[in-house]
Amino acid sequence: MMKYLKYSVLLLSVIFLGTVQALSSSDVTSNRLSFGDGKIPYFRNIAIGSLPGRSEITTAIIVIHGTNRNAGTYYRNMRDAVSMAGRSSSMVVIAPQFLIKDDVEDSYGNDSRLFYWSSSGWKIGYKAKNHNGYSSFEIVDFIINKLKDSQHIKDVVVIGHSAGGQFVNRYGALSRSSTSPFNVKYITANPSSYMYFDNQRLVNGSWRVPNTNADYNEYKYGTERLSSLSYVKNKYSFNESVYRNRKHIILLGKNDTQRSSSLDKSESADLQGRHRLERGRTYKKHLDRHFNGHNTTVKEVPGVGHSHSGIFKSSQGRSAIFNSGGSSGSSSSSSSGGGGGECNNTDDCKAVYNGKLKQGWTVHVCNKNKNVCRCKKGNNKQLCSKVKN
Repeated sequence: MMKYLKYSVLLLSVIFLGTVQALSSSDVTSNRLSFGDGKIPYFRNIAIGSLPGRSEITTAIIVIHGTNRNAGTYYRNMRDAVSMAGRSSSMVVIAPQFLIKDDVEDSYGNDSRLFYWSSSGWKIGYKAKNHNGYSSFEIVDFIINKLKDSQHIKDVVVIGHSAGGQFVNRYGALSRSSTSPFNVKYITANPSSYMYFDNQRLVNGSWRVPNTNADYNEYKYGTERLSSLSYVKNKYSFNESVYRNRKHIILLGKNDTQRSSSLDKSESADLQGRHRLERGRTYKKHLDRHFNGHNTTVKEVPGVGHSHSGIFKSSQGRSAIFNSGGSSGSSSSSSSGGGGGECNNTDDCKAVYNGKLKQGWTVHVCNKNKNVCRCKKGNNKQLCSKVKN
């Protein structure tokens, strides 16, 4: 009976999340990446194969689309953000597209060479449904490895919003493919859920093991049963220090507080918070508890809800994407959660810290040399991250 109820809840959750949306013509491309025995569509401003001859290109942005697989829309909005930052001449933007079977049949002429995944599987690294069943994570591994053919690229950004944010949160923790010689940072924006590193959740203001029959700590919500993920089982053993040492930035729309149809409302997800903003804030608290130092910062974006365009083009988003700094190679020094890359200007600091500081402390300035926020109380000055409530 319990097993029946469990799968009934899962089925109802899928139904509640809505039907799968068809691709628009602007989200269909003729560009292809060949990988293994198949191909994957991708949007780009410069073909990956031509990068070795482009010495002016020093940064690569890999942008992961949302649940509607609208890679073209994500690509164009990221290009707009690049232009706003005045970086168009030095960046390649790459947006792989993780198709489902309907996309191949209805929008791509039933091309049997194209990989496709389940509508939920690509978001968390599951295997493709055809060819040799490669993990969606392996596609990004492959792209990063192809970028190594260029001697000029120094920085790589892997960024995803919503379902793409779910992808980046897990990929940044589980990928063990060498990123040397790049400085790599992983940017997760407004995901519906996160992967926790222990079995405690914040329940009524305290951290404890929740009293529930839900599989709340199994992958994708936690690390239990990670062996069921072929990417981990066949490729790499799980090591949580990989996440701790990498440069992660979490971008949260301050208005992303709706329990919309696209939000995961399962009990496992609700144990992380009632909406995306709360879930992001709570996840940062989890990281602070679990790790003795880590390299994840959180930026909140005022006036923006569940919008990848709003996130990418905001001052906080552009600061996260375009400010240099990341994990070098396979390791980096870990830092406290409020470390570098917090701000590009004082307004960024106010957006993050106003209303969250200990009594008497106020935001003072963004130290642009170190991209950290400094606060003051009378004549005393301190890192804002040190005087948070």
